[in-house]
Amino acid sequence: MNANSPEFKDRLALAATARALGLPGEFAGMSATAKLRTLTGLPDLPRTLRQLRPDEVFHLIRDIGVEDAFDLLAYATPAQRRAFVDLAAWSGRSLAPERLDRVLEMARDVSLDFALRYLDELGPEVIALRIFARADVLTQDEAETTPIADDVSFVTPDGVFVVVCASPDDVQPLRRLMDLLYAQGVEQAHVLLQGGRRDTPASIEDQVGRFRTARMEDLGFPPDEERFALFEPFDVAGLRERLARKDARRPAGAAAGESLALPLRGVGPDLFLWRAMTLAAAQEDVAGVTRELTLLVNRVFAASDADPQDTDAWQEASLRTVSLLSLGLEDLSGGNADIAADILRAAWPVELFRAGVETIRPAHLRARALIGRVGGLTGLRLFGEAMGEGLRVLASFPPKVGRPIGNTFAVREFSSLADVSWANRLAFTADALVRFATRDLGFRPDPAATKVGIVAPTFANVLATAWAHLVIAGAVSLEPLDSEALRSLKVAAFDGDRLRAGVRPTPEGLGLSQDRDEDREVLQAFLDDTLTRVEATLGTLDAGRPIDVRFVGDALLVR
Repeated sequence: MNANSPEFKDRLALAATARALGLPGEFAGMSATAKLRTLTGLPDLPRTLRQLRPDEVFHLIRDIGVEDAFDLLAYATPAQRRAFVDLAAWSGRSLAPERLDRVLEMARDVSLDFALRYLDELGPEVIALRIFARADVLTQDEAETTPIADDVSFVTPDGVFVVVCASPDDVQPLRRLMDLLYAQGVEQAHVLLQGGRRDTPASIEDQVGRFRTARMEDLGFPPDEERFALFEPFDVAGLRERLARKDARRPAGAAAGESLALPLRGVGPDLFLWRAMTLAAAQEDVAGVTRELTLLVNRVFAASDADPQDTDAWQEASLRTVSLLSLGLEDLSGGNADIAADILRAAWPVELFRAGVETIRPAHLRARALIGRVGGLTGLRLFGEAMGEGLRVLASFPPKVGRPIGNTFAVREFSSLADVSWANRLAFTADALVRFATRDLGFRPDPAATKVGIVAPTFANVLATAWAHLVIAGAVSLEPLDSEALRSLKVAAFDGDRLRAGVRPTPEGLGLSQDRDEDREVLQAFLDDTLTRVEATLGTLDAGRPIDVRFVGDALLVR
């Protein structure tokens, strides 16, 4: 691989984390089979595995494949095994019973002793939640006076309780769970079941959720009320001042353990960040940077409210993390990779991420304000398909870049300050269009009105129609054009199939009252594109006979 290629740079930045754990530098890029073979060939697999942060063990097993790598958990710590359940057996903020069942089934496949140990480590609250979320537990006396269908109930191994399941599908997994619970001890099982009978599923879920939230916070996942704190306004000027004072890097986050940075593998290989990381790696170990970076991925992932089992969601969160961090780093360093390498050692990744958010905030807020001014999302059609969709994507949360590439429309994360400049120009152009059309031309966006004449209005055909009336009658108007007016326009504005020299308008010619040069620049570019469409539409039509208004498409307002 070329040492100057982006792919080499991101792998070089991650290699230090693998080597710190006694693994090959290219471990992150290995196939699932090769990863498993490498791990099982280690002289001391338990020692290596236990050095990892608990969430990294989840990623490692998910990356290899849960079915193939689950037995690695036998060498993990209790905290790592609990974290695996916290991430693998929950959907949103609720325990997914079928997922916990599968974890315990795989633990039983490893060995009965391992399954019993795992059950004990999960704690009685999790087991009670699994049982009472999908079943009622009755005494034999209660069962005798309660109508119970045979296909949804079974008796506990000691014959003391009858478990009444919510559906037949719950019978087998709950029966197997009861077998494990009783194998731990009859007295312990009775305490758990009697406690669950006195409690409510909602109360049990609340207790389990609070314990899980506390554990997840140690891994970088914020509590619900702080999920979006990363995207709140940030003091970039204050960060610049601290960096100018050359303050040393603060200590890493609270989570103990090393990181393989598996979610970062192959993410945004052409980003500015990796260039800076490569230079930092040449001067010092970057394992600390990547450890903090993966904790940041967890925070960004939490803001999406996605399913931890969703590989694509982790990929998206990772790309969003490194992309926005790269923007902040590029902005703070002025695009100088050597300076950026120094900044990486002086600033937390979360600070760089938030600085990146600030680079796109002005365009994002302007896009959101524009949507309000045109009457909501339906009003975006006024800008035309490409610009309207670009504004919608820019105004979304988190904002993205949406722009035409050839014949397709691509939506992606911001990857450089050039993308930020493009987004600023898009939002500024749209803002200038709205002000020009509404203030100077008298156009009033109406989301409820789908057509003016026989054509849906857009800012392009509104401006083109105003120009057409100026050419035909010497005064701006937004009245739709009829067949005769189109013939007059063709005669007055065209030489053959091309517009006459000098007939293309300036914004001032159409009545622009704003004297800002930047307004004039973007409006002139938009007018030029608009008149090019009119030229392509009317150029081939014959002015010697009536013009069918349907041939004009939506280039002009017609009736």
